[in-house]
Amino acid sequence: MSPATLAQEIEQLDETQKNAVALFVRFLAAQPHATPDDGDSTQQPEAPASRVSLFGALKDKITFISPDFDEPLEDFAEYM
Repeated sequence: MSPATLAQEIEQLDETQKNAVALFVRFLAAQPHATPDDGDSTQQPEAPASRVSLFGALKDKITFISPDFDEPLEDFAEYM
């Protein structure tokens, strides 16, 4: 699309839409530009090479259930 055609289409928009176009242009300008050497620009970025697993990191550090969890409660002694 030529710049003249683009300018004509933008002129037909209302002020709210023009502001949205301006914000989008600023957003695009802040993005890194692809160079012809980059190849396919739709490729996903690579994941970090090394990640430390956090599963099980707090093993034996947190106790959720007390040791006497299965014992009868004193409050219900009269019902048993």
